[in-house]
Amino acid sequence: MRISVAKNDEFIMASKREDLKLITNEGIDSTLNHVLYCPKIPKSLLSVARMQTAGLLITFDKNGVKIHNEGKTVMSGESENNLTTIHFQTNRREINVASRKLNYQLWHQRLGHIGEQEFLELKSKRMFEDIARLDSIKPDEKLCGACIKGKQAWLPFNREKTKEHVKRPLFIVHSDVAGPVTPPTVDDKNYFILFIDQYTHNCVSYLIRRKSDVFNAFKDFVAKSEAKFNLKLVNLYCDNGREYLSNEMKGYFSERGISYHLTVPRTPHLNDVAERMVRTITEKARAMVAGAKLNEKFWGEAVLTATHLVNISPSKALKCSKTPYEMWHDKKPIMKYLKVFGSTVYVHEKVNIGKFDEKSWKGILVGYEPNGYKVWVHEKAKFVVERDVIVDEFDFEKSRPHMGEVLTQVDGQVDEPKEPDLSGLPPVNHNSGRFEETSGEVTDVSSLTSDKENSSPDIEPRRSDRIRELPPTSYEKINTPEDCVLLVKSTLYEIPRTFHEIKFRDDKCQWEEAIKAEIDSLLINETWSLVPKPPGKNIVDCKWIFSIKTDEHGQLAKYKARLVARGFSQEYLTDYDETFAPVARIASFRFILAFANQFNLLIHHMDVKMAFLNGNLKEEIYGCFSENDDFVVHAVFLLPNI
Repeated sequence: MRISVAKNDEFIMASKREDLKLITNEGIDSTLNHVLYCPKIPKSLLSVARMQTAGLLITFDKNGVKIHNEGKTVMSGESENNLTTIHFQTNRREINVASRKLNYQLWHQRLGHIGEQEFLELKSKRMFEDIARLDSIKPDEKLCGACIKGKQAWLPFNREKTKEHVKRPLFIVHSDVAGPVTPPTVDDKNYFILFIDQYTHNCVSYLIRRKSDVFNAFKDFVAKSEAKFNLKLVNLYCDNGREYLSNEMKGYFSERGISYHLTVPRTPHLNDVAERMVRTITEKARAMVAGAKLNEKFWGEAVLTATHLVNISPSKALKCSKTPYEMWHDKKPIMKYLKVFGSTVYVHEKVNIGKFDEKSWKGILVGYEPNGYKVWVHEKAKFVVERDVIVDEFDFEKSRPHMGEVLTQVDGQVDEPKEPDLSGLPPVNHNSGRFEETSGEVTDVSSLTSDKENSSPDIEPRRSDRIRELPPTSYEKINTPEDCVLLVKSTLYEIPRTFHEIKFRDDKCQWEEAIKAEIDSLLINETWSLVPKPPGKNIVDCKWIFSIKTDEHGQLAKYKARLVARGFSQEYLTDYDETFAPVARIASFRFILAFANQFNLLIHHMDVKMAFLNGNLKEEIYGCFSENDDFVVHAVFLLPNI
């Protein structure tokens, strides 16, 4: 709205028209209607003509002015420098005028830190009844610190990564380590590491026992890959795992001229190729183990098999009609040798066969090798590679041996990369009966079993009958069976777990004497003082811990009871601000023993029944006996020192 001024052809702009609530200098609440807001006018002006039009009586004299409404003075002012000034107060709680209404940041906060797009939509669609208040307000580029702290999220990642600059294999290799996986594999491996070539998208996996084996696996991958293509590996993309940042790894990178690119900490999205491949192989391996109903210890073989199956499957990362296997080996894979993971295999026996001995033995198919199948031999608890096999892919769960027993671990550090090339296997000779396929005809497989096995009913799987017992407490030579029986018996004492169990035991008196000895020691040392239970204080309850001490022959020597406080019920910075653990360093004991041995000194060993910190507590700690019903519930003990 334009307002004319005394100077010709000049105007001032009014941006708002509002009703102004105020308190006059006469103490009267009033409202001025249709007040115009002009940012360029430093003072507030009252129009005499407008007030007269509104029915107000205005009286000027030498002292100033008085404004009357229905005979009552509602406002007065004083004359100064030929101007009359009226003082009044605005009610800031009920109306906000002036510059605050033009502040986008103010409305941004009022609307709960609304986004810029939502604010513009709110204005354009007129979603408020008095939306005219926001007509002149426009979003600014000022940053809101509260929004940054409360709303900041990941920056977008470039999902479509260009590969035009990758013209050959081994130019970029992605890697990641997965684990630790529990339980460990049959040969005691806890991790697996992947190497993915970006050009071919071929994946090579290794099973490793610990993360320090990453270096050996990487050297093996580089040596075999560079020998295959006669090319040098240029770039390795990996995360910030310390297994990639060891001194030997850095030295190897420098020696081979390999550039390694690390992701930003706690940003696995930057290593998305390797992370996605880990997930794909893990899910496939998990499904294979579950479908075959094998022990979870075979997850390692499932990972190696899943890696090979992923390589011979189509990949969206390749813009051509080739599999990663074909891109890596420059030949198509062969499908006829694929079998169901976990199938029962009948392996031809080649050694020490009598005239009427069985010519095959059963195993479990757990993977592929370049020259045959990888088979688990349950009786010998080891893996073998066999070629002359017959595979039963249908009824394998019922025909395999029981897998519930503990598997024997096999020595080994780093496995070879499991990228089998099965195309080199000789053709199938159906006349010789070797390497026969029976996926379509199970009758050929069943014909190899004896009549006795076919006629026998289903036998319940055998369970381990191993007797579990506590280890012996003495390693002295045992001469007679009676000594052995006494030794085992001495280790099988039943120790009460709670205070209330003592009441129903035959050795109740011995345990009560141990408890009394503990209480007497605490009372003699004035560990606590009984006080009334204070209101609003944290009460730390106690628990009895019982144990039995034996001598060097395993015979019962002493009943022992300890009263311990449940310190976990305390709150940090409320009940305490520091902790203390009375544990000596093993280096101190080693020094004492070495010092005594060097100077031929005697060492005296003693058993301390109770120990206390030499000092007074600054905090007030109250405790109670939660397990002992003989104490008064309304009384607690205060710990002056410990």
